[in-house]
Amino acid sequence: MMLQTKNLTFFYNKDTQFAFPELRCDASNALLITGNSGKGKTTLLHLLAGLLRPKKGEISIEKTNISSLSEKQLDQFRGKTIGLILQQSHFIASMTVLENVVLASWLATGKKHSKRAMSLLEKLDVGNYLIYIETPNDTISTKKVFDYTILQVTNLYVIEDNEENKDAFYIYDRKLGKPLEDVKIASEEENIKTNANGNAYFKHKWRIKDKKYSNDILITSKNDSLSINYNRNFLSTNEINNKSVDDYENWEAKAMIYFDRAIYRPGQKMLYKGVIIQKKDAVKNVVPFVTVHVTISDVNNTKLKEYDVQTISLEDLLIKYSAPKKIDYLSIDTEGSEYEILSNFNFDAYDIRAITCEHNYMPEREQIYKLLTSKGYFRVDTDKSKWDDWYTKAKPVLLYV
Repeated sequence: MMLQTKNLTFFYNKDTQFAFPELRCDASNALLITGNSGKGKTTLLHLLAGLLRPKKGEISIEKTNISSLSEKQLDQFRGKTIGLILQQSHFIASMTVLENVVLASWLATGKKHSKRAMSLLEKLDVGNYLIYIETPNDTISTKKVFDYTILQVTNLYVIEDNEENKDAFYIYDRKLGKPLEDVKIASEEENIKTNANGNAYFKHKWRIKDKKYSNDILITSKNDSLSINYNRNFLSTNEINNKSVDDYENWEAKAMIYFDRAIYRPGQKMLYKGVIIQKKDAVKNVVPFVTVHVTISDVNNTKLKEYDVQTISLEDLLIKYSAPKKIDYLSIDTEGSEYEILSNFNFDAYDIRAITCEHNYMPEREQIYKLLTSKGYFRVDTDKSKWDDWYTKAKPVLLYV
């Protein structure tokens, strides 16, 4: 016996509960699961694959009760025993098809079966391929079910870099690793060619307000081509009437949200932080006391929960939680909005002795430095602080022993 379930139940909430019939499928047999939308087909598949844990019941695969396994044991069992074919491809875009196949093997077994992976992949000549899959009909109606994707096979390897006032490209032969000369790179506005070092670049330009830009480029070399979407950059400052105007992004308000981790297991609590910044008359500010509507949906775009939250400034946050007027230490880490938060803070209202502020070597680091030094702070131990800057109200004293 390969697969068997007993008394299997699961529920997301009191309104969405499932009780599944007992299943039994022997080795070499196939099992087809059908049903209307919302009846639990996807939930059952997630349970059988060990992606969800049942509220009651057992799931046995090859005489192993996966319901009793720990999270680590379940991950190892799934990697070695269970194969999943998803409705959409989930390749890592920065890796080749071969590297994606080898990665799956390495995650499952801890070994890189590169030769075996190569034997599984049919060799294709360079070019663009349309992969089309069709079944005669689905189980509900007489309509044909189909899907397609476009596959690019190329020997071109591209490295992008944002250098001073230009978007740089380095083109190499994927197999030999040598730079390629006279490779044509075409954007919507201009064509360039690589030099003997495989390098070519587009100069940054001023962003024109309300103009729509394309980030698509076509890279061509002899009988090989590659179409990609690149990270386009613009000149970040424009001197108008001796006033610096930030035109890097054309927006009046921007919302950013960050989660405490990249992957969650079912039932885990999700923690997040959000920042809203507005730009008016070339001045950026955080936006407190704005009501934000939050909608949480699953992979099928089914709404699971909706609620409203309100933004708050740093000063009002301290007031809300009755922070003392004298604070020994304050840490600011908001993934890029540190300067806007600090520039809107009333330093006269609080005596903060030490501040650490994440900068990740971004241009805003110098702005933060100028702001905090104007408030009487000293930056210390820059050789040790790495991605954070440390500031203190007390002037550092050098001791010689």
